[in-house]
Amino acid sequence: MGWTANIASPSQPDDPAPSQLLHYLPDYQVVICSACRYAVQPHGILRHLKEIHRILRGRRRKYSHYVASLSLREPNDVVPPSRADQFPVPYLPVEPGLQCQSAGCKYLCASNKRMQSHWRTMHGRKADCTTDWRTVPLQTFFRGNHLRYFTSEGAKTNHALSD
Repeated sequence: MGWTANIASPSQPDDPAPSQLLHYLPDYQVVICSACRYAVQPHGILRHLKEIHRILRGRRRKYSHYVASLSLREPNDVVPPSRADQFPVPYLPVEPGLQCQSAGCKYLCASNKRMQSHWRTMHGRKADCTTDWRTVPLQTFFRGNHLRYFTSEGAKTNHALSD
């Protein structure tokens, strides 16, 4: 059996520079993984590098030094953009989504099924897809338990959505 060029070593030259893999957005105080296209929780960055990108401990040192110098917010403390000119946030994908049109309701989601469930649960009736919501572009900083969509006021899209 021969050796492969992909064997990890502490000096593996193809590791991206910390600032290339982990983009710091000072306006939001988050680090976006450029490969995964979402923000990584401050205390989960080294685990993310280990489990998702398979970067071994010795090779993670330069990343830990980089993030230690940054001011990072916990997911619940990250404030989404408040002005239309701040949307879309760089490095995050823009997804087709839905915005509830009920007065004072700011609910956002990515599927007709979730929006219909929202209407039954929060507004007490079946929704009318022609008037009760509109399509909008969505973004989220985090995935999983900390997923919170945001959009830009006045933003519109005509993407078809799945259930």
